Amino acid sequence: MNNPNRPIGVFDSGVGGLTVLKTLQAQFPNEDFIYLADHAYCPYGIKSASQVAHRVSEVGQQMIERGVKFIIIACNTATANAAELMKTSPVPVIGVIEPTAKKAFEVSKDKKIALLATDLTVKMGSYQHLLRDATVHALGCSVFVPLAEGIDRDSSDTAAKVANHLQSLKEFEFDTIIYGCTHFGLLDQAIQKALPGKIVVECGEPTASAVAEILTCSKLSQEMQTLGTTTLYTTGSPKVFKDQITWYKGSFLGPYQW
Repeated sequence: MNNPNRPIGVFDSGVGGLTVLKTLQAQFPNEDFIYLADHAYCPYGIKSASQVAHRVSEVGQQMIERGVKFIIIACNTATANAAELMKTSPVPVIGVIEPTAKKAFEVSKDKKIALLATDLTVKMGSYQHLLRDATVHALGCSVFVPLAEGIDRDSSDTAAKVANHLQSLKEFEFDTIIYGCTHFGLLDQAIQKALPGKIVVECGEPTASAVAEILTCSKLSQEMQTLGTTTLYTTGSPKVFKDQITWYKGSFLGPYQW
């Protein structure tokens, strides 16, 4: 039987998934979390679907071996290629795409939506399928991932690169933008400057709602009423990882080595 006092596993190719983790920590302060930034294989979005699917299964298995009670894939590209993990995992697996697409459809008044995602997420078409009753303008933005991972993400140079890449979307009408990559929340200021006046839907809040449902329906809520802990890991350099996440304030940071 799945133990409700076990930690929740969360992973992404890098630091982007921390934007989801922050929301989860705020909504579920008693839960323990294990977060993995898979920097050794980052970015996922420019790899083949089979490569990402294989890596997702490997990371998921490692999470299971570490005793998590369920897994949150805080990465859109990984979610789009997680069918095998979802089929074989002995614990629940939650991806970010379905809840985020549902939220975007709900808030969009005109049902005209711009999807910013990695090239592979766009190619896989998961969002487009779920939003088939809306008009979706999808733009591959894998070039944003290294910008979001960088320490100068708030620089004018980064903003100029973001604006230039988004220029093609200005010919379309839409009222809502989906950040179909969890990294893109870290570029929110630059994106909203380039595409002002839009409703922005990130993955954190919708995913947290899906997690709440799992916790309730599966009776997996943490029984201890103490403040939970968060342990961060990386498959890359711990020093680089620490330098990248000075903006992140977790309940417990460390150890960094996976």
